[in-house]
Amino acid sequence: MNRERVRSLAVLVLTAGALLAAVTGAPAQVPARPGEPAPVGPATPAAPPSIAPAPGVSASPTTSMPQPAASAPGAESPSPAASASAPGGTPASASHTPAALIRFTGQLLDLRNGYVFFTTADAFKVSPDLRVVDFDTGGPTKLVPGPPLFARATLDPASRSVVEIALTKRHLASDAAFQQAYAQAHAYAVAGSPTVVAPELLHGTRLTGRAVAVTFFVQVPPTTPLTDTVYISTDASGWIANAMRMDRIDALHYRLTRIYASGTKFAYRYTRGSWNSVEVGENGLQGDAHEFFVPEVDAKRLTDVVYRWSDQNPTSPQVGPDSIPTPFNPSPFGNFPSTLRQGIPVPSPTPRP
Repeated sequence: MNRERVRSLAVLVLTAGALLAAVTGAPAQVPARPGEPAPVGPATPAAPPSIAPAPGVSASPTTSMPQPAASAPGAESPSPAASASAPGGTPASASHTPAALIRFTGQLLDLRNGYVFFTTADAFKVSPDLRVVDFDTGGPTKLVPGPPLFARATLDPASRSVVEIALTKRHLASDAAFQQAYAQAHAYAVAGSPTVVAPELLHGTRLTGRAVAVTFFVQVPPTTPLTDTVYISTDASGWIANAMRMDRIDALHYRLTRIYASGTKFAYRYTRGSWNSVEVGENGLQGDAHEFFVPEVDAKRLTDVVYRWSDQNPTSPQVGPDSIPTPFNPSPFGNFPSTLRQGIPVPSPTPRP
C-alpha cells in the first residue's frame, strides 16, 4: 500500500515537471529515487542580474544597443554627416560646396607682373591660367588690356585671384548691381591699395582716353636771364627738374605742347633746370604744385604766371652777364621847365687831383 502511494506521488511529480518544462522551455528534472544519485542534465543558464533603470528612463523588456557616452561640458556632439560612414567602412567627410564666382566690371589700367589694375586704384592677383576673352562673344580677342578699355573680371574666392577678363571698348555703366559686386570683390584686392573714385564717376563725364593736345603757356618774371631755359617737372616724371623743355616765344613767354589721353591727371612745376631755381609765389614762398586733369576735348591750353624764381632775391638787383649798366646822367631833369628846376643844385664835374 505504501509502495502504491509512492508510485502515484512520483507519477504526479513527473507530470508536473513535464508541464512546467513545456511552459518554461526548461528541461524537466527527474527526481532521484531514494538511494540513487541525482541525474546530471544540461545546466540551466543563470538569469542575468536585473539592473535598475536610471531615474527618468523607462525600463524596456527588449535588449537595447549601448548608448554613446555623454559628451563633456562644452564639447560639440558629432553631426550625423560626420558620423556617417562611406562604403568600405571609411568615415565620409563633410560635403564642401565651392564658393560662387564674383563677376564685376571696371575700367582697366594695366595687366602686368601677375596683377590686374583698375582705375579705382585696386589691384587683384591673376591666376596662372588667366583667360583673356572678348566681352560680347566670349571667344579670343585681339584687344590688349589697358586704358581706355573696360573689362568684366571673374574672381575665384577659393584662390583669391582673377581667372578671366572679358575686354570691350564700350563703356560699362556702374549701377547698383555693379556697386554690390565690386564691394564683394574689394575684399580680395591687394592689401594696402587705397580706394579712389574713378575719374569719370568723380567728374560726371564719360572719358574715352582720346588724344588731347595740351599746350602749356607761361609768363616768367623780367628778371629771368635771356640765356636760361624754362622746363616743366611733373610727378609722372619723378619730379625731374628738367623733364620737359619749353620753347621760347619772347623774353617773357614760353610754350610747350604735349599729347595726353583724356582722363589723365598730374601735378607740375616750372623750373630753370634745377630745384635751386624753381618757381615761387608772389610772397617769395614755394606753394603747392599746379594740378591738371585732361578733359574730354580736342585741345586744351593752360596759362600760368611765374612771379619769382627761388634763386633770385627781389630786394637786390640781379647783376649778370646780360645786365646793361645805366650810364651816368649829370642832368637827369634837364628837360624840366626852369620853374621846376629851381632849388635843384647843378652838378659840376669833380676835379681831378
